[in-house]
Amino acid sequence: MGPIGAVIASAGVTALLAHGGSWKEGALYFGALPCFASALLMMFARKSGEAADQ
Repeated sequence: MGPIGAVIASAGVTALLAHGGSWKEGALYFGALPCFASALLMMFARKSGEAADQ
């Protein structure tokens, strides 16, 4: 999934910059926030074996 995310992020940053955005906004919207969201998803994800054990 890494290369797919990089392509989407680069397209998003390019569009943001083309419409007058800054690199700081691009880094926030397509870098920091997706990483934070990914960390939250990983924190609340269950291991596949846990559901079967209970």
